Amino acid sequence: DDDDDDDDDDAPKPKTGVGTAAGTSSGVSKEDVYKAYNKGVSRTKAKKQAKLKRQMASIRKAGRREEGNNGEARFAAMQLVNDPQAFAEHLFGRLQSGSALKFDTKMLLIQVVSRVVGLHRLHLLHLYPFLQRYVQPNQREVTRLLASAATACHELVPPDALEPLLRQLVNQFVHDRARPEVVAVGINTVREICVRCPLVMHSDLLQDLAQYKRARDKPVATAARALIALFRELAPGMLEKKDRGKGADLERTVAAFGDFKAEDRVAGAELLQKEAARLRREEREAAKAAAEAESDGEDDGEEDGEDE
Repeated sequence: DDDDDDDDDDAPKPKTGVGTAAGTSSGVSKEDVYKAYNKGVSRTKAKKQAKLKRQMASIRKAGRREEGNNGEARFAAMQLVNDPQAFAEHLFGRLQSGSALKFDTKMLLIQVVSRVVGLHRLHLLHLYPFLQRYVQPNQREVTRLLASAATACHELVPPDALEPLLRQLVNQFVHDRARPEVVAVGINTVREICVRCPLVMHSDLLQDLAQYKRARDKPVATAARALIALFRELAPGMLEKKDRGKGADLERTVAAFGDFKAEDRVAGAELLQKEAARLRREEREAAKAAAEAESDGEDDGEEDGEDE
């Protein structure tokens, strides 16, 4: 028995970290983790572990994307702001006139104003030229500024108001002399802006940025491919033929500015109709079954009377 216990202790067990913490709740089973770390030779283990890490990364990325889309939950207090347009204009006025403000205070004001504008889809057109002054690679806290600029964009902003900001971003960050990490940040920011306001992008600029998919540096190539993947879904016709992918729907384009499709019915009303139809069908079936049971009972009574 002692020998058996020792053998059990020496048996390979799945590692923690990427292993059992994943479990079934994250979409990766414990069996997959065990096979990746304990089955096969070293070469096959490395392949399985790399595949497992990619799966975990995609799951975490999907979770972050879902959290990012849930703006109401993240900024619940901003949803309750009374008159958000006046609130944003007041804070932006403090920004413009606050030359004595510290940089950290300015950054906080920029972030709050950008989130309020993006969350409530406000029109604050002077905000984008103001942010354009700070769009430079050597700017302090430039990544936070770029994130704020992307957050302030939405589909109700006129594309003409965003084009100077986009051009400044591309000219300052995406060029041959820039460092690879700077180019990657620039292309990723362009993609985030296009997610919120795709009309700001032109086909010529998009095709130029798509050429970075062949870059030697992996972050740059990954950022360019992500931009291509976005416009494969939004407007494949803006891409070159080789970048559209198989089965691209060239008729799919971005809706024009101000185009709004009015709903002619309440979302989910068809579910109520289906439920009502189901209840009526069950009532008819129940009434039919009751009638059949009643007729069967009468027939049995008549047969008993004849027997007597």
